[in-house]
Amino acid sequence: PVVVLADPALLEELFGRPDDFSKRLFKHSFLRWGAQGKGIFTTDDDEEIHDAAFRVLAPAFSLKSLQSYFGAIQAGTATLMGVLCRAAEAREAVDVHPLMSQYMFDTFGLIGFGKDFQSLTQKCPLLDSFEGMMKNLGRLSKRNTNVGKVGKGLFSGDLHAFRRKHHKAWVGIEQLLEWKRTSIKMGEAPACPVTGSATSQSSSCPVMKDMCARLVSEPDPLTGQLLPEELMHANATTLLIAGHDTTSTAMTMLFYHIATNPDVEEKLHREIRDVVGEQEITWDLASKLPYTSQVVKENLRLFPPVPEIYKTSPPDRATRLGPYHIPPGTTFCVTQWGIHYNPKVYDDPERFNPDRWAEDQSAGRSSYAWLPFSSGKRACIGLNLSLLEQRVMVAEVVRRFYLRLDPKTKLRVRQPLFLNPQGIYLRLTSRRSSPAPPPSRRDLQLVSLACLDPGASESRASIESDASESGGLRGKRVVVLYGSNMGTCGDFAEQALEIDTRMGFEGVKAPLDALASSSPPALPKGDEGVVVIITSTYNGRPPDNAKAFDAWLSTPSAESVLQGVRFAVFGCGNSQWSATYLRFAKRIQEAFEHAGAEALTAMGEGDMDCGKVEHAFARWSLTRRIAILHLYDIPVPPTLAETLYPRPPAVNALVWHGHDCKDMSDGYRRSVMQGTSTVSKMLQDSDAWFGALRQNTELLKGDASRSTRHIEFALPAGRAYIAGDHLGVIPANPEEVVLAYLKRVKLEPAAIVKFEAKGEV
Repeated sequence: PVVVLADPALLEELFGRPDDFSKRLFKHSFLRWGAQGKGIFTTDDDEEIHDAAFRVLAPAFSLKSLQSYFGAIQAGTATLMGVLCRAAEAREAVDVHPLMSQYMFDTFGLIGFGKDFQSLTQKCPLLDSFEGMMKNLGRLSKRNTNVGKVGKGLFSGDLHAFRRKHHKAWVGIEQLLEWKRTSIKMGEAPACPVTGSATSQSSSCPVMKDMCARLVSEPDPLTGQLLPEELMHANATTLLIAGHDTTSTAMTMLFYHIATNPDVEEKLHREIRDVVGEQEITWDLASKLPYTSQVVKENLRLFPPVPEIYKTSPPDRATRLGPYHIPPGTTFCVTQWGIHYNPKVYDDPERFNPDRWAEDQSAGRSSYAWLPFSSGKRACIGLNLSLLEQRVMVAEVVRRFYLRLDPKTKLRVRQPLFLNPQGIYLRLTSRRSSPAPPPSRRDLQLVSLACLDPGASESRASIESDASESGGLRGKRVVVLYGSNMGTCGDFAEQALEIDTRMGFEGVKAPLDALASSSPPALPKGDEGVVVIITSTYNGRPPDNAKAFDAWLSTPSAESVLQGVRFAVFGCGNSQWSATYLRFAKRIQEAFEHAGAEALTAMGEGDMDCGKVEHAFARWSLTRRIAILHLYDIPVPPTLAETLYPRPPAVNALVWHGHDCKDMSDGYRRSVMQGTSTVSKMLQDSDAWFGALRQNTELLKGDASRSTRHIEFALPAGRAYIAGDHLGVIPANPEEVVLAYLKRVKLEPAAIVKFEAKGEV
């Protein structure tokens, strides 16, 4: 039997029981002997080849790896912006999906293979082969059985065309793999496709060890063996197809939804303008765009590129799901469309409303009500990379252009493998206040790992130097333990160890499983030192190098080892899966406290969903170091105290003695306002100007709860009102606050005071 499932409560149970409900049937799919072979997407949960490929590729999607890819994303976006600028200048409509496919093929080529396919600027045979293959596959997939597909394909010629295109794609992938093997074998470092310099000689190359290099050179950490040739090829194909096709579909519909919702476009532009302005979009800035992230998530709710996934119950026994009896071998169709349009979960589900993802509106909503990347063990490995690519691309485009649908748009959706929206045409109009041009491909620099402002960085350095010079930590030990599959928590552990050794600690770093080994590291107790634990959570379970530790944590011997330990825990996770968010880190925190260990700080929480995990780690690190200073009676450096308790901005206050407000001429009032426009970045970027108020009349009489006003203002010379212009109102502070302040500084309410900022305020 087949059951269609769209209830978040049942989905939470289904994904939480991977031993009972798993991916089992894809091995019989048409795709296994056709397009993608035994790749990470097409293999099943009961096939070890999936887990082996995941172990090899997972570190390529760590936070550190995403940072190293950022330059490639910038480079691909710079080329895209050139194409869009030319289309805008020529007033030509843009066929969105082919353009997004080319853009993502080039960008993912840089990220995954260290290769610029240049399909945005010239014909790309490999992309043509993939697209032709998907086109033929779309026609073949209309048959429900493999036999039907073969029969129809032979009759129509699609099967022969598919095989021809597949062979060309296979040869192209094989050439990429061989090129990568040769360069590694000979010890040669090819020119960085972003900066143009040799990667071995340039520390500014933003593309580190790409995914293809991992496939051909990194052994499976469990077996110590390289992946078989067949799996290298299949996973390279999967990465290139899935890595560009799903995100290009998402970006196509993202443009469509923005173009058809000008209010969203305006709010989006306002955030980008306020946060980024005219500077280059950096790794740090890309994580400070919450409304942009909401727009991306709402687009994926309305149009998930993968419309359904399948899970199967045990073939040899019955089971239950919620209140339902499940016969053996039942297949569940988890339909993202049914979930995402469920009116019991989303009000007005067909409306494009990014505000539904604001914290106050999304709080309490099941994380299983939004599944564009699936969930559990088989959640998309490239989730965070795709979200990052979409945020950067949409921020760059929207701050430069207004987006509107061209009248010849006729949306059609096909599904050869993933959803494929065709027939969307956009017209782009340059905004009046254009930002700086996109960065040159040759000028890109490796993104900085620093995630706090310069003042905070100085404070961190001050803590380390002052603590070291005081000698208060001499002879003290720190043990840094970590749990990680992808490498992010391992990188954070390395940073923590480096910081603590600079403060004066003697330190060691080890995976959490080391505590459960035959020769565990000795944990410092009391004044001997501290223990730092940094770990991720995978579907509520420990990472691979913390499974033995997880079992050990429940044994009687753990309590004696942990009693008296001073510790701090930092957990990494993704709040999209709220049911299991940071579950393992929380278990460690509770187990340590239950065993009599002393927490230095509250548990740190790093959320990959919002893109601010580095900021959270930096804040937690700062808090932890302050706790250490207090613990060992080391004075807090003055520079840090200033950071924690910032001084108010310095201003000059000029009082016009002997005069009051009626002595100010209209001309002087206007000059003050005009002066404001020259120092306000928001007003500058909006090309704003001031109008003189002429009439402001209340139209509703006797109803104090409502207000409707008639307002008239005079336009300055040379200015005209155009439909779509916005009227901005500069707010005033509440009268009682102003009067209280004036009383405190001993000024009359009618006094004229001018404030001038001192320095950059």
